[in-house]
Amino acid sequence: MPLGRGPHAAGWALVPALLLALSTVGFCRQAVAEAEGPESFYVFTGFGASQVPAEGVEWLVRPLELGRSVPIATVNTADGGELQSRVLQGLRLSAVALPEGVKVAALSATLSYPGGGLGGSSSLGASTLVLPAGAVDPVPSRINMVLHARLEAAPDAAELDLEGPIQWRLELGSEETGRLDMLSDVVSRLAVSLHAPAAFAATASGQLDSKATPLSGPPAPSPRGGGKLPAAAMAGGRLGGDFVVLAVLAINGADNDEAADDILDGGAFAPFTGEVSAPGPATVARSVDGGRTWDVGALRIAGRAGTWQVPIDAPALLFDGRTGAFRLLCQIPAPLRGAGAEGAAPALVVLSSADGGRTWSTPEPLQIPRIGVDAAGREVDLSQRTIVSSGGRGIAASGGEWLWPLEIRGPGTSRRPVLLRESRRGGTSFITLGPRGRSAASYAELGDGAVLVSAASLRQASRELRLWREIDGAWRAPVRPPEPLLPCAGGAAALMHVGRELTSAMDGRLISANAAVPRKPPLRMSVRGSNDGGQRWPAHREVVLDDGRAVGGPGLAMADVDSVGVMYRASSGSVVFQSVPIEELVDPVAGVGSVTGGR
Repeated sequence: MPLGRGPHAAGWALVPALLLALSTVGFCRQAVAEAEGPESFYVFTGFGASQVPAEGVEWLVRPLELGRSVPIATVNTADGGELQSRVLQGLRLSAVALPEGVKVAALSATLSYPGGGLGGSSSLGASTLVLPAGAVDPVPSRINMVLHARLEAAPDAAELDLEGPIQWRLELGSEETGRLDMLSDVVSRLAVSLHAPAAFAATASGQLDSKATPLSGPPAPSPRGGGKLPAAAMAGGRLGGDFVVLAVLAINGADNDEAADDILDGGAFAPFTGEVSAPGPATVARSVDGGRTWDVGALRIAGRAGTWQVPIDAPALLFDGRTGAFRLLCQIPAPLRGAGAEGAAPALVVLSSADGGRTWSTPEPLQIPRIGVDAAGREVDLSQRTIVSSGGRGIAASGGEWLWPLEIRGPGTSRRPVLLRESRRGGTSFITLGPRGRSAASYAELGDGAVLVSAASLRQASRELRLWREIDGAWRAPVRPPEPLLPCAGGAAALMHVGRELTSAMDGRLISANAAVPRKPPLRMSVRGSNDGGQRWPAHREVVLDDGRAVGGPGLAMADVDSVGVMYRASSGSVVFQSVPIEELVDPVAGVGSVTGGR
């Protein structure tokens, strides 16, 4: 992970002395190279220019993927500063609090400074990193340092604690200069990688049990557009004696030899390339222990010998508590029946699983109405528009129907969200078309039967809440706007009603997950709770999961009765699962509140 400048004779001369001086720490000279892959981590650039960082230690919030080196802090010093003198007199990094079932595999540091750079790590299995006095000589004018940690599952651990706190201790200085002791002031949590870059997948098997393996796939590029990813397809519910969490990912790069036979009505399609956000065969990840371990494999159709190899895109998933079945909506390539069909829109199909995602029914085409109704009650001809899945979560509504998130595109760049109502007896219809200029919508049914939508505003690069009720059929701004506003970037978000997920209770507990800082690419994946149906989203109910860049595509599900599961694209490039105690997000029992204000 190079952060230093180009080679210098003085820098190379440091290596022999350092190797002799260090027993548990090995340092080597590193030359600067272009950042490659999701593990590249730049803190500061432009050394010698006007971009000079101030002195300080910043603890980072990152999902700690087992088996992977993850940045946990940056240390920046300035010439003549108090921190600079202490770093030069010695540095020691150690773990003071680790969750059950985890051990420190290695700690490492990368230093860069004008004219040189160093990298080093603790010996394998050591829980402490030591940078001794005199390691950096001659003394530079400033130092920029990144500290990393690699955790692994303890060999004899009975259970992995995904929610336990992780705390680090950093000791600087010496007896002569005075010691500076500090503890990390942020909370990072363990993460299970559901889709990792190919270079990392081979080394990450320690994070799962013997029956589960991390999903493989093509190498993920440096994170750039995490906010463009659709919301993740994840759902959970009680099935028999187990609480099942299911995730469906479109993983490109799998064997598509059988795909031509699987497309509805036959036909052919062009090959697909890309990564987890691009069309690819469906991969199902299933957990029955709160996300600690996962069974991972290609989607299987009941009664068929092989796996379903049709490339899918924008999957949406729901759990129907009435029947105990999961339902999956996804896009597949339109069958090509001739030259005139090349521009055909993707077909939408629905599959269901009654055995917790192990096998699925034969995909059935979903009929899409060609006439919609806007908020003024006027009919809208949709025959010339493209209607696609938004991905994320569907809703098993209290009225008995299934609601699917779709998006209407056209004419031109125009977009508007819409919910498709699928009847249990067959047949589909649209509820009132959503506002224009909105996209990446996520939905939740409230305790009073209203449907709340969180949609991205294309103009303002932010999100807003709208409310729909059957009685008037219009998407309206809440009677009482959320206070404070729900911070969110313009990309995908996830919305979930806690009570309906657990017991179908009509309470006001909502959870939202989203990238909270509207930058390009978006920053800071966080999850936040509301106790009153979305009227307020208190700041103290926010849990930051990843304060890095290019995060996106979140999904939500109850991992068990006490925990909320979050799946998203992390700043490392991996698709990860993390668990958050529900008590950190909402109250144990919330009132029957909503943004309708009782209307």
